[in-house]
Order: sequence, then structure tokens, then C-alpha cells
Amino acid sequence: MLGATPAAAARPGSLDRGFSKDGLATERLIQGKSGSVPGLVVQPDGRAVLAAGDRIVRYRRNGRRDRSFSVRHAPVLDLAEGPDGDLIRLAKGEIERLLPDGEPDPSFGDAGDGRVSVPGLQLLAVAVDSAERIVLVGRDPEAHRLVVARLLPDGKPDPGFGTLGTVRTAASAATPANLDVARAVAVAPDGSILVGGSAGQAEECPVGALHCWGPYLDAVVLRYLLDGRLDQGFGKGGIFWGDDSWGSARSVVARPRGGVLFIPGGPTGAVEPGGGPHVTAVALTVSGEAELSFGDVGSAYSFERLWRALASPNASQLVVDAAGRTLICGEMEGSHRGLFLLAMLWRNGEPARTFGRNGLVVTRISREAGGRSGAEALALAPRHKVYVAGQAGGKLFLARYRF
Repeated sequence: MLGATPAAAARPGSLDRGFSKDGLATERLIQGKSGSVPGLVVQPDGRAVLAAGDRIVRYRRNGRRDRSFSVRHAPVLDLAEGPDGDLIRLAKGEIERLLPDGEPDPSFGDAGDGRVSVPGLQLLAVAVDSAERIVLVGRDPEAHRLVVARLLPDGKPDPGFGTLGTVRTAASAATPANLDVARAVAVAPDGSILVGGSAGQAEECPVGALHCWGPYLDAVVLRYLLDGRLDQGFGKGGIFWGDDSWGSARSVVARPRGGVLFIPGGPTGAVEPGGGPHVTAVALTVSGEAELSFGDVGSAYSFERLWRALASPNASQLVVDAAGRTLICGEMEGSHRGLFLLAMLWRNGEPARTFGRNGLVVTRISREAGGRSGAEALALAPRHKVYVAGQAGGKLFLARYRF
């Protein structure tokens, strides 16, 4: 591992040797199945639940697989945790609520199998608020709008939210060419809903164009009030529009004292994607404006500024703890595969120099080649620890670090 030596095993940023043998647990991928990690949550007792492909598995606090927990043949687009340790599984066209032991919750939905069908919507992310209401975001392809829906704890649409539990928003022009989509969601402490995504219109490639990479999309962050209305005190009419070099806003989180943090995606449009800055976290104020005092590049923090030896780092997900500290996981491109990146920032966006090496930990997970690799998801755990999950060399990895 780079960034922490064996002698500093107990330092912030070091792997937690109390988890498995060396702080790492491994799960071999099923041949032919996806190895992406769309969901990682930590239950109240500290056990980590990992979703990958069509499986959901749980690890005990000592790093051993919890064989008493079994969920199979359950494709996952996203995974969220309820206040009591129950799990919400988002799949294509359906929502399922699982009890803390992994069994379907028969009180959810009308069929007694713990599932609720959500037809006609392309849903991509899910969150649960303190009242156990389920918030879903994505796109309505028929209405050509991004969509936010809320379900009551029993799975029924929430009549107090939007129209019959659903809100459809055209951030860009309300035309059939609208490509607005919500990709991430978080619920703030006051119950307001933060949504990150992309907004723009479909454009045809001009005749004879040398480069045409599809529609022009911009990153957007939206804030909705408890009843589903856009918060007019946030951004412009409830919407923050990102920099021209950002094509999406993802991994949105609420900051403890108000405001938002999000990870911007790469640019889209008539130039080759990937040419933008490798920014990993952007901060917004309570009023939905860029917080220019945050980070090292004006409202943002970048891996490259923290450790210039890194080439083409990409952020995957971020979390914020109660003290306002931010943890970010990510991956490398090209020949640097097989590495987990984990960074920590203070509340003002400055690197936490006591964490790893100047705020950054790089862990060699695998030297095996093949496929995508890197850290894709993270979740806070009790006693100032954090779980990080990802893939490398045809295997899933779950690591636990001290912070």
C-alpha cells in the first residue's frame, strides 16, 4: 500500500487489520456476471452489505462472510438503507425492501413478497428519509423529463408529494428532444431532496462533422421541498447549473451545516469526452451557489492537485460525516489499474494531511490485468472507520480503513 507504512498501521488512512487478515475481504466474481458495485451500506451493528451483479452479500465486522444473510438472483441498480437497518433494492422496474437479515419484507407492497413494481420509469438511484419514505430518481421517457418519486413505508405512492407521488421536471427546454435525467439522490437533514443529474437537448450531428459525440449535456443539481416543489431559494429556480466541462452531477450528498457536495462527470458534446479536469468534489452553498472558498481550484478539490504523481484519477463516490469531513474513493485509468484511491478533506475542502500521505491513500489491490478496476463505493462505519468496495483482477474487494 502506498501512503501508509506497516509501522503506521494505526494511522488514519491505514487498512484496519481487525477486518479480515489484512483489512481486505475478497469475493470472486461469477463468470459472465457484472462486477460493478452499485451499492454499499453499513447496517447499525457495523456489518457491511455489498451489492454486485445479481448478488447482495454481507460481511461481519471481522471481515468474514455472513452466511446467515443470503440474497440471490437479485439484480441491483442501487442499494439504500432504512433507519432500522432494512435494505431497499432498486432494480429495473421494481423496488424491493429486505429485512435486516436479507429476507423480503412481507409488509411492503400488496403481494406479500416485499416488491413493488414501478412501470414506465427509468430509475437509477434510491434513498430513504428519516420517516422511512423511499425516494427514487431517474427519467420518464414518455414525458421527456427527469423524474423524482416518493413512496410511503408500505410501498404505496406518497399522495403528499407532487402528483400522485411523482414529480417530473424539465430542467432544460420542455421539448421531445429533452434528455434530462437524474442520476443521484440524497435526503438532507431537513427532509429536502437533493438530486444530481444531466440536462440538455438531443442534437443531430452536422453533415460532414469530423467529431460528433452526441448531445450537449450539462451537470445539474436540484433541490426539492418536502411536498415535491422545487426550492426557489436554491440556485436558479431550484436548479444549480454546473461548469461547461461537466456533463453530469453524481454522488450527491448533503453537508451537515447545509449546502451540497457532488462529483461532476466528464464533458459531453461535439468534443471528445474525457478532456475536462479530473475534479472530484464540488461544493455548493445553502443557496445553491458555488462555494468559492472550498478546495484548491475554486469550489472544488482535485486529486491531481493533491498528488501530482497520479495520472488520470477519477472519483466514484463521496460521503460526508457529521463533522463535515469528506471521504472520496476513486480509480485510475490505463496502466495504473488495480489501485484503490481514498482521499479525505476537511470541512473547508483542504486535504486532511494527517490522513495517509497528505490526505490521500493509494492501495494496491491486485496486480492481475483484465477489466475495469478501482474503488467504486464507500460507506461510513462505526468507530471512525470507512468501508470501500470495488473490483480488480476479476474479483470484488471490500476494504476497511481507519479515518
